Amino acid sequence: MKNLESTLTALESNTNFFDITVFEEEMMDIPYQISLIDENIKSLTKKQYEKFIGILAVILKKAEIAKYNTDMQKNILIDIRNSANGEYKKVA
Repeated sequence: MKNLESTLTALESNTNFFDITVFEEEMMDIPYQISLIDENIKSLTKKQYEKFIGILAVILKKAEIAKYNTDMQKNILIDIRNSANGEYKKVA
């Protein structure tokens, strides 16, 4: 099994420094990180689960107001919003 704590920490870090124009590559990892946690959601502790829900809420807010400069960045933001929104609806 993957180390969910490290994935959750990486997701939180990417969320804290959410800037598609500066951290494009890191932002590309967000949908994968959400998916990986989703696949193993039953393995999360209650504290990790609550943290995950909180992170998803922040991601959705930040992705909604984020500015982009390229079509690639726009597509990354769309993927992030779709991934976070789909997961948030399942868990919240």
